[in-house]
Amino acid sequence: MPPDLAFLRSTRYQLTVAITTAVFFTLFLLVFLPFGVNNYDPNHHYTGEFLLAMSSMGLSTGLVTALNEFALARRLPRPTGWSSVIGWWLWLCLCIGAANFLLYNWWGSWHDLHWASAGEFILDCAAILIFPLVGCFLHFRHRALHQRFVSELALEQRAIDPEQLLTFSGTGASDHIVLRLKDFLHAKAQDNYVELRFVVGDAAQTHLLRATLANLAEQLQDAGIVRCHRSFLVNLRRVVAVRGSGTRLTLMLDQNGESVPVSRSFAEGTLAALKEIGGRAEAVTETAPAGPE
Repeated sequence: MPPDLAFLRSTRYQLTVAITTAVFFTLFLLVFLPFGVNNYDPNHHYTGEFLLAMSSMGLSTGLVTALNEFALARRLPRPTGWSSVIGWWLWLCLCIGAANFLLYNWWGSWHDLHWASAGEFILDCAAILIFPLVGCFLHFRHRALHQRFVSELALEQRAIDPEQLLTFSGTGASDHIVLRLKDFLHAKAQDNYVELRFVVGDAAQTHLLRATLANLAEQLQDAGIVRCHRSFLVNLRRVVAVRGSGTRLTLMLDQNGESVPVSRSFAEGTLAALKEIGGRAEAVTETAPAGPE
């Protein structure tokens, strides 16, 4: 069971379950006449009163399901596996069975109000309800897996080519430089300029560009280059290790021991982005001095 069951708390799923259980339960009662709803009469005829009684039990099923899904389920932890899903189904069957047992006895002038009868009635209801419950679950699970597949496929199709050329543009008409993505290391803000750090062959070089770090970050946001500090941009594909602990982190690059600090305000986003692109970095926990913010 994949851990992502977020769809179980979506309004669309919960509303679908409520409607489906109500309709299925009503039709099952009308077609198969279980629980002796026709008093085991072989010459049974569908009367208006009978149709009303069966419809009221279907409506009860939908209302109880909706109340549980919208009022109770959303206050519980999100299901993470089969045990929590099945446990919730059992609870729904118990609530729906108990409500319909009382309604069934009300229509029958309380002729069978006994614990043994209640237990049997609830079990019979559960045997019916398992079909719409499992059906809705499988349908929405399939939808979720399909959407995930489409998303993963789109990400794969948008995979970034390390050989692609990036244009770093400054404020002047001729103030720009073109670098390969794989050659770029990081950028550092310096007053009204940004110092670009990149490699040519095996040697690291720098280039000053009259620009702001914020503008460069916006230009390069789809290339795996993120702002990890108010004064730094970093190419996450050059990161080989994350040093430090807590919010005092440093990104170690694969170029001659170069490093880039990570400030507290950018730590969470930087690590999430690094994980998303499948970076090579491995965490190294150590006692590190606080870096600049």
